[in-house]
Amino acid sequence: MRNIIIGLATISTIALVGCGTSATDALYPSGSSTIVTSADHQKVFAVNVHEGTVSLLDPESEAIANVDVGDEPTRIARVGDRLVVTLRGERSIAELDGTTGEVLRVLPTTGPEPFGVVATKDGSLVYVSVSMGGLIEERDGTSLEVLRTFEVGGEPRWMALHPSGRTLVVGHATGSELTSIDLEDGAQATLELPEHETTVPGSVNGTYPLASRVTGDPTFSADGKTLAVPALFVDNTSGEQGTGGVPSFPYYKAAQTTTLGRFNATVVLYKTRANGQPEENAFSTQLVADFASSNGAVVLRSYLSSVTQSPDELAWLVTMEASDAVLLVDATDSATKPLADTNGIAFPNIAVTNTGRGPRGLAVLDDGSVMVHSFLDRSVADIRYDALREEARGEILNGGFPAATPVNAAIGSRLTESVLTPDELDGMNLFYSAADATMGAAGVSCSSCHFDGRTDGVTWKLMNGDRQTPSLAGVVSETAPVTWTNDVETVAAEAEFTAEFRMGTRLADHRSQAIADFVDFVRLPDTVVPDDAEAIARGKTLFEREDVGCAECHSGDRFTDGLHHDLYDLKGVNTPTLSGISATAPYLHDGSALTLRDVLIRSRDGSMGDTSMLSDAELKDLELYLKSL
Repeated sequence: MRNIIIGLATISTIALVGCGTSATDALYPSGSSTIVTSADHQKVFAVNVHEGTVSLLDPESEAIANVDVGDEPTRIARVGDRLVVTLRGERSIAELDGTTGEVLRVLPTTGPEPFGVVATKDGSLVYVSVSMGGLIEERDGTSLEVLRTFEVGGEPRWMALHPSGRTLVVGHATGSELTSIDLEDGAQATLELPEHETTVPGSVNGTYPLASRVTGDPTFSADGKTLAVPALFVDNTSGEQGTGGVPSFPYYKAAQTTTLGRFNATVVLYKTRANGQPEENAFSTQLVADFASSNGAVVLRSYLSSVTQSPDELAWLVTMEASDAVLLVDATDSATKPLADTNGIAFPNIAVTNTGRGPRGLAVLDDGSVMVHSFLDRSVADIRYDALREEARGEILNGGFPAATPVNAAIGSRLTESVLTPDELDGMNLFYSAADATMGAAGVSCSSCHFDGRTDGVTWKLMNGDRQTPSLAGVVSETAPVTWTNDVETVAAEAEFTAEFRMGTRLADHRSQAIADFVDFVRLPDTVVPDDAEAIARGKTLFEREDVGCAECHSGDRFTDGLHHDLYDLKGVNTPTLSGISATAPYLHDGSALTLRDVLIRSRDGSMGDTSMLSDAELKDLELYLKSL
């Protein structure tokens, strides 16, 4: 493993950890998570998203019990002596007994795809993010009745609640913004991720801005002085730097350099005020990926799915989902050494342990053990925090050159078996893997861009022009040909093309087909259906009107004719499906239309249907119809 020395290049005086606080404060999580401890902090509960269950594990006896809770349990929180679980697939939350996990009741949410859930320490209030509804619900901790809703827009997923209970910070699935809510007066503020640039060696244009987005569950430090946010900064604009039609190292850089790569996983640390409000201009960006050992024994990239403060409050622990690893990000600032050419990004000291597949959440037991939940393996393991801590200390004492191998892999317990078919399961493991060498040398996974099997909302400058990341949700095989242009008839063929020309490898046929099987397993988003049925009906009539022309190409059950058309100076654009379109912004092949309304206004020029004769009211009806698909 390559050690990278701490350097707080942006804010050297930021408070990274709490001082003088009890270590037990860290046992109560401030951030949403897939795993939570029991009230006595001796057992853990974890969600199994595809299996529709919650598992109860006693680490001491290794006893496991599974409870059916509903469709797609996604995040879990302890509320006093009870548990609350979001059921993303059925617009509900489930209340469970905090000792046995027994389902006490299931309650509806105010919109589709509830995702995150957090609660105050005293259990008086619960907050639920309704991701596809753009809402945050505040619920009474006892009755679970909705007290207030906050319209935050975007796709709110991940949350962190300040220890004071005054401020809630919300991370969105796309875009570079978080939302901060003052829970006392309901005021909202936008928290922008920092702006960073990358320098591309040999480029005549010099530096390029990095696109950014939140990638997982944030957290506050136990003393409330710091907000830690897992984020990904990507170079999506410098081009693929290829020759002869073949990209050269398109998505990554050589290891052990101080310049930034295509994909830069970070923990952004914001200093917070006494009321929990983050200070947007008081931050440090800690790069925790894009490094390797000198002998190649450890290569870690991809993205972070959660961040948690360590039991001793001296470090941050992050789950790197597609690299099957937990990283300790040292939070001490002794022996700081800023590195050159990093554009304000700091390089912390890091220790690493391997985990099961797809680590997504962490929980701390009363004895200081740190348990990691790996959602792909459906397992929970002890990451051996003491050993990680010792390795981190050793790296500092040894001048920053640790052993090339990580701490022994965490040994865990399989909670349940998968409900996926063997081919779907193999495909899911490949789709989420940045560690499998057969998926390519790039060190990124399919899920790095097709986030959660959907889209990252980013437009990329590729060899054949700007291309917006298409969503892979729904049975994509039903919408062939796939991708934006060309006659790629199957998802497997597209997987092979992407692996060869973007990830630097060749997939065996059975592997590309397994990926296709998993992609077809991913369901369509549960999108908002507007309440105005009459407006939707009017919009449908407009959509099908011959002079408007939408249905001429967007036809059939999946709203595509399966053909390609010349569009906006690009030849051979495949007609994309409109199923679930409201969850796939930005729009058009180059991402140039930020909203559906932008698409409809663009269509006034007659290049894609013709909306020039429609009034603003009619455009609104047509937009509502599209959102209902």
